[in-house]
Amino acid sequence: MKKIFSLIVAASISLGMMAATEFTFTDAASVNQNANGFSVKIVKAEGSNDPTYNNGLRLYAKNTITIAGTGITRIELTFTKQGSKAYADLSAPTGIGTLASGGESTSNQDKKTDVWTGSASSVTFTLGETGQRIITRVVINRADGEVLPGDEGGTSIDPEQPKDTLNPAYTYAEPTEVRVTDETTGNNMAYSFVKNNIRIDCTMGAITENYFGCNANNTITFTATQAIKGLTIKGFVKKDFTATVDNGDVAFMSPSSQDGATGDPVMVITDIDAKSVTISCVKQLRCYSVMFYFVANPTDTVEGGTNGEGETYSLTFDSADAVYESEYSTEGDYNYTVYLYNADSEVPYIGLDLYTATMGDLLGTHDPGEYSFYQFGANEDDYTMNVDGAVAITQEGNVYTISGYLTGDDNNIYNFTFTGEMEFYTDEEYYSGGDEAIEAIYPPLDRMAPMYDLLGRPIDKDYRGIVIQNGNKYLVR
Repeated sequence: MKKIFSLIVAASISLGMMAATEFTFTDAASVNQNANGFSVKIVKAEGSNDPTYNNGLRLYAKNTITIAGTGITRIELTFTKQGSKAYADLSAPTGIGTLASGGESTSNQDKKTDVWTGSASSVTFTLGETGQRIITRVVINRADGEVLPGDEGGTSIDPEQPKDTLNPAYTYAEPTEVRVTDETTGNNMAYSFVKNNIRIDCTMGAITENYFGCNANNTITFTATQAIKGLTIKGFVKKDFTATVDNGDVAFMSPSSQDGATGDPVMVITDIDAKSVTISCVKQLRCYSVMFYFVANPTDTVEGGTNGEGETYSLTFDSADAVYESEYSTEGDYNYTVYLYNADSEVPYIGLDLYTATMGDLLGTHDPGEYSFYQFGANEDDYTMNVDGAVAITQEGNVYTISGYLTGDDNNIYNFTFTGEMEFYTDEEYYSGGDEAIEAIYPPLDRMAPMYDLLGRPIDKDYRGIVIQNGNKYLVR
């Protein structure tokens, strides 16, 4: 498989009054390179043989070299001769600049440089119909003073900044997103690249057109020049994926439902407060998008995205309480149900089934459990179990903030928020009706009024189990 080589980028070379970027060719993977907004791509094209690495990167007849990037004004291509093979001609497209030959090389020590000058964003050079060449370097210049765009809201990247270094003067957007664009592709390889002044280093993984990934039992490290508060990864992980981090807290991990072009939220890391964070993956991790937060934690607000089929709603709740039952499960020692209530009769409440390792340990980001639901009406069709989502809970004094989203069976996304004090009850207190405070909020069950089970189906007065009536839950024994 291909292996990304370490680019040797001479970032401060000055030719006349122009900034220059240099590429060298040290292995088979160097046929595709990217730095400072420039790319070099060498392919078989109409030739009979692919470029190969054998004591140098050998180009065969009719192979092509494509140089792309904004504001190209000069390209130098340095070659030597391949053994006893004929020295192939090199041509540039007509009408785009001028190509001057540096002469024919006589040996692999006799380096010759062809120079193209003009103005273009892409130039493709083609070797002749016979002969070969060994390419040793490409030097690209752009007009003096032109600066590559940075990410939205951040400062721009200096074109003279080497690809594998970070600019200490860079100002990050809040948040800053990292995706792969124009990185060298390959699998089962160590790689490193910089995007929006964040360096990504992986001990063994892959880069494709859609994602960069980390193989099982390997690490991926993110480094910035400013302390990272937290990050969110959208991507794909396999079943039973787990990971640990050297800085911060892994607040949320969930297996992806499918391998998609955009990916699902799979990991949120909070409270990093360091310039780098290393993730150690037990199974494969694919990153379609990584959002870096430098001011706020990513779980300060958790929102779901549209899934392309339904609509998005924002819900605000004005009261909440939590009921727990001490019961061992594979997901945690304590099972909490957090209820969010709204005075609006059309949105009575959301019930969130959450597991915690210790009593009262609700802070952080959670995956809603099997029995989480959204109750928004008295009719059977208005009752929807959630099938996906995330819940973030923070606390300041006696005030809790709960935010998150549910994806319902109706394919709609329900973003919800609550800020306020929250009552806590045991399972027995809540459902027995023995606590006067609870009875004041939740009137006794009226067996003659319409009742529903947890699936929203009408039930009769002889039903035993959890009953829903007028937006309230009751346990009937």
